[in-house]
Amino acid sequence: MKRKLLLFIALFLTSIHLLAFDFEKDGIYYNKFVVPNQVAVTSGTIKYSGSVIIPASVVYNGVTYAVTYISGSTFSNCPDLTSVTIPNSVTTIGEWAFCNCSGLTSVLLPSSITKIYNYTFSGCSALSEITIPNMVTSIGDNAFSDSGLISINIPNSVTTIGWDVFYKCLNLKTVNISSSVSSIGYYTFSFCSSLTAINVDAANQNFSSKDGVLFNKSMTNLIICPCGFSNTYVMPNSVTEINNLAFADCRKLTSVILSNNLIRIDDDAFVRCIKLTSITLPESLRLTGYDSFGECTSLTSITIPAKIEFIGNCSFTGCTNLGSIHVKASTPLVLDAEYPDVFLGLSTSTCILYVPSGSKTAYENAPQWWYFENIVEEETTGIQTVTADELGISVYNRKAVIRNLHEGELVQIYTTDGRIVFSDKAIEPTLEIQLPINKLYIVKIGAKSAKIIL
Repeated sequence: MKRKLLLFIALFLTSIHLLAFDFEKDGIYYNKFVVPNQVAVTSGTIKYSGSVIIPASVVYNGVTYAVTYISGSTFSNCPDLTSVTIPNSVTTIGEWAFCNCSGLTSVLLPSSITKIYNYTFSGCSALSEITIPNMVTSIGDNAFSDSGLISINIPNSVTTIGWDVFYKCLNLKTVNISSSVSSIGYYTFSFCSSLTAINVDAANQNFSSKDGVLFNKSMTNLIICPCGFSNTYVMPNSVTEINNLAFADCRKLTSVILSNNLIRIDDDAFVRCIKLTSITLPESLRLTGYDSFGECTSLTSITIPAKIEFIGNCSFTGCTNLGSIHVKASTPLVLDAEYPDVFLGLSTSTCILYVPSGSKTAYENAPQWWYFENIVEEETTGIQTVTADELGISVYNRKAVIRNLHEGELVQIYTTDGRIVFSDKAIEPTLEIQLPINKLYIVKIGAKSAKIIL
């Protein structure tokens, strides 16, 4: 008899545990709090749909309860939910609360909340705008990922923005970051294909922006270039590190002039830059991370500097049109022997590996480098790379203007893939040259060269 009683009690407690709510009123489900006379909105037996207006208080069995909380996942996966109004009595909205509400177009957040939790509005693909209340101090991971937001203003109260907060917000065009933000997680603005500008308040002590690109305050670390950025990007020479995924999926970017002081390119930095045709890595570079140029399908040429110390695995995966690699080090860099896939997917039978004079045999016998069937020695030129200003070059009225030339001095201009487009000896001290615009060129005068963009 005692055993049967214990079994009955166990079944009874289990049935209580399975009950998702304590009561329902006007189509909204509630759970009572430990705190007297307070309740949380929760999920019920029927999914929420249409417009939902949450009351500040609710009466049940003659007792008035204040509505102070929205439980995690309460409205998640409710595709027919279109709008929600939340009263100022609510102080907390739990994680995943509105996740994957694909029909949600409007949410009125109360001024009483201080935090937006992880995944709160993730997957709300129809949500085009939202106002973050001025009391919010932190925004959790993936809070708005895969959302339909068009623009967002981060209020002055926010100090912390988590990881992946706006990840893959495909409609997002502009982001304005206030002076109070002190922490931004990784991948926060990654794969936002319409994003053209991230603007940071000049008073911010931790971050800065220039031309819509996000940096740390000192502009030594390039955090992210918006995916909607097009044509050519010229990086400030203050930059020493490019963050993970910084240029990832910049599908309109055709060329990048890197900082002359760049030391690190982190993992996936240029992955899927499908219009990027060529890039010259500066002599200052020491490391390029895993998959750094993966799936750059238009990349035809790349120059690897002499003092680089590490090239990550899969760095050129899927670079199907890479036709030439110019390596400046006489001694082949030791590549990962355990996972020999730096050049995975690259046609090593047709891509030409250019190496310094006298080093062909060394490359033919070096792991991974030996995959290249066409290894060609280049003569050491001794050409010094300088800035355009140092070489007396400026761009004016869509022309390259070269000053301070000496009579008979040879001027040559090349495209980044090595094709010569101009070659002549100077007659006058100043030379003006008209070339196709929106392209990157290398100008060589004597033993010096510089990059310019027209």
